[in-house]
Amino acid sequence: MCYTLFMESITSQIKINLPMPLKVLIKKKADKYGLTLAMYAKYLMINDLEEGIEPSSKTIKSYKEARKNIDKFVKVKDTNKFFDKL
Repeated sequence: MCYTLFMESITSQIKINLPMPLKVLIKKKADKYGLTLAMYAKYLMINDLEEGIEPSSKTIKSYKEARKNIDKFVKVKDTNKFFDKL
């Protein structure tokens, strides 16, 4: 099961190199919540913004937009069928 978010905004990709043992642990945690590794990382970063340092106004705006669109998440059990329908 994974969750997909459809947003009509400019997006960016981040590449992160992890030691394999750490990746395995993080993947297990993501699987536990039914999330892809990318969605779990995104969730952690958004949560961190709620607790941590003072982000820029641009970051705050992006964060609010992401939270506002949380209802656009779609629960997907079979990703192959889901993408075939697109």
